[in-house]
Amino acid sequence: MSKTLRIAVIALVIGNTAILMSWYGLDDGGRSNPAGLIAAAVASLPLLILLPGLARCRRRTAQWGCILIVFYIGYAIMEVTANEAARVFASVLLISSWLLLGALLIAVRRWQP
Repeated sequence: MSKTLRIAVIALVIGNTAILMSWYGLDDGGRSNPAGLIAAAVASLPLLILLPGLARCRRRTAQWGCILIVFYIGYAIMEVTANEAARVFASVLLISSWLLLGALLIAVRRWQP
């Protein structure tokens, strides 16, 4: 169970990062946007910092991730309601962030300190 949970949590972190990269990294015409990619990298950095601790099944990292993901959920809710052009990406980010929060909460309960 722990190995499956670890894989799921890491996949969701990478998925959230990919969503942010595709959201900011593409302009309206579907072309690559270098400034947007830099913004996406900066926005994804807190999530990527979690990866080493999550790969080692550290409870402390999962606890920290639970606090961190709330900001991504709040941002996605704001974009879903306020930005009609970004509603699809924001909805996908919102769903993925909720799934990640759930997986992190399960990890906090299952992983040893």
